[in-house]
Amino acid sequence: MKKSIICFAVLLICLGACSDSPPEIMQISWQVMLFNDRENGFSYQKISLFVSIQDEDGIKDIGALYLIHDAKELFWSLDESSWEMTKKGSATWIGSNAFTMPAAESFPIGKYRVYLEDLSGQSDETFIYISNDNINTEQITFPDVYLNDDKIFIKGTYENYELWVYDANNRFIVAFPVDKNGIKTEVITTRDSALNNNFIYYVYCMHKNNVFGILNGPYYFNNPVQVIE
Repeated sequence: MKKSIICFAVLLICLGACSDSPPEIMQISWQVMLFNDRENGFSYQKISLFVSIQDEDGIKDIGALYLIHDAKELFWSLDESSWEMTKKGSATWIGSNAFTMPAAESFPIGKYRVYLEDLSGQSDETFIYISNDNINTEQITFPDVYLNDDKIFIKGTYENYELWVYDANNRFIVAFPVDKNGIKTEVITTRDSALNNNFIYYVYCMHKNNVFGILNGPYYFNNPVQVIE
């Protein structure tokens, strides 16, 4: 009898140690990006979507993140090999800036499910909505940039511009606010050693409200290395 009690206690300990807690979506950040792709010469929509997640079994237990439009039977999925992961304080965020429609179509309006699933099939979900005032990229006059001496200036009819700066390997480094006085390239190149010789950047601003953002790029800056003889 004593042996049975001991075995039962060991079983309870094992079950407690092998817990299977569901993942949680703590916060969500998203925008429909109206993107002008300067390299390929056309514009299209893409969704930027990131979620702050929590799982008592650890981040490695997260299996996939889905974006689903049930009415149109559309879905997109991300896993560890395709999502971007960032840390902000104690929070872990996963997601992507690259949700796109086939053939560069606009996203259908309506409700989208944001579905988080762990490796055991436990899940959590929330929703986002693209409203009836969805904007076609053909309606947009995109902001542009010009260089004058050692400064980058932005020209356009919007407000609160930012430069999104990436290194030569297309890894996001930092975003700089840019007003009518422009921004010195030296401010950018000295921010991170990966930007010393060259960097890639995009112009970003909001359109009307937080649902839509405007993005134009990429632009390339080369900083010639001076050789002192």
